[in-house]
Amino acid sequence: MKRFRVLGWGLSLAAACLIAQGAAADGLARVKKDGALYHYAGQVQLSGSYDYSRDENAMSAVGDQFCFSPDKGSARKIPRERGDDRDRWFCFENDKQARTMLEVDKLLKDKRVCSLRGKATIEVDHYIADLTDGTEANDTARLLRVVRLAPAKTTPFVKDTLHCRE
Repeated sequence: MKRFRVLGWGLSLAAACLIAQGAAADGLARVKKDGALYHYAGQVQLSGSYDYSRDENAMSAVGDQFCFSPDKGSARKIPRERGDDRDRWFCFENDKQARTMLEVDKLLKDKRVCSLRGKATIEVDHYIADLTDGTEANDTARLLRVVRLAPAKTTPFVKDTLHCRE
């Protein structure tokens, strides 16, 4: 009987190790916590929408950042710490390269463009969740590769304002 208990415990431990290895191999795994910053290693492929806005409200909330919002299925691949119920979106740490890789450089040079949005499937790594309290901080990730890309749709400014036309 004791052999069975030891064997059962050993199998449970082995199964837990395999599950943990699969989670790390299939996505992102936390490797470090630095204050309110949670660093994750690994790569993950996500489908969703990329966007950028010069709208006055967006600029005050997010600033001059190019961001990505995964669709519902992909969002589950982005880790969240216990108690973190924020939406799963992030901005690109390699912003300039992301704009080039997602082919929006020319659109952003047009001063009439207030915002742009498009669909893409991308691969990212170096995911950092920023859980700083009381700030407008956001998560970041490095764009590695664009797998699929739909052209961005643009929205102009409302005449003589800093707001996007709806």
